[in-house]
Amino acid sequence: AICRIGDEFTLNFCSMQLINRFEQSDPEAEQSLLTLLEGRQGSYGDRFNLGTRLLDAGIIDHNDQINLWDGEQSHKIQLKGQMISGEARPSSLTPAQQAVMGEAIEAFKDDDLPKAKQILERLTSEAPKEPSVWSNLAAIYEKEKNPQKAEELLTRAIEINPDYLMGRCNLAMCHIKRGDNEAAKNLLDGLMDYAELHIQEAITLYGAHAMLHARAGELEQARQLLDSMEAAAEEYGETERLDSYRGIVDEISEKGLRLIDRLSRLLK
Repeated sequence: AICRIGDEFTLNFCSMQLINRFEQSDPEAEQSLLTLLEGRQGSYGDRFNLGTRLLDAGIIDHNDQINLWDGEQSHKIQLKGQMISGEARPSSLTPAQQAVMGEAIEAFKDDDLPKAKQILERLTSEAPKEPSVWSNLAAIYEKEKNPQKAEELLTRAIEINPDYLMGRCNLAMCHIKRGDNEAAKNLLDGLMDYAELHIQEAITLYGAHAMLHARAGELEQARQLLDSMEAAAEEYGETERLDSYRGIVDEISEKGLRLIDRLSRLLK
């Protein structure tokens, strides 16, 4: 009953007590927590975070479908809990090649695209089996407004390693930008089931799903997905990456509103 007040602190504190009761084999605590999860107290983010805690406590399962209230209606979602780390993924690049890749990334950040492209094109010859090289080169073509070439390079990266998460997410985002949401969903399918993600992978994955929701007009779900990454992004110093996806979602929202306004004027 106290949890239903809806205050974030009260909800967190009391749900902790209920989880403790569940762990002490109190059968009523489990049902109380599930009722709260599917209730309307607190914000969507509060309820999403409660769901993550219930997932960790074993009260709900990864495959369970939960009715989560978004402020206007309930949506069936599956909560996914992942271990997020800052440790770099293994690479087939030699230490010297990794240093050169770092130079390309710095050049890209400084908007020196010719230098970044030259370095990465050389690496595609030296290390053709490393998917991240092709993916980073694709980012340059995307920035140069050449999405067709970017898609070709990302497709190459995925052909090398079908499980390459960053490549699949980035190619999915290319499809979303040109309106092919079904192709994007196929690329993203199963990625939320990964048990462990690097922080950059997690933000990119959640960002791609947020873009899909935004394209479908589900802006609240899009923003809450990104909000769920806030704490991890701050911990690992990746808030700029997360904010870039917030900007994309806002841009999709503004375009949608402009289209609705234009259509309404045509209908008058």
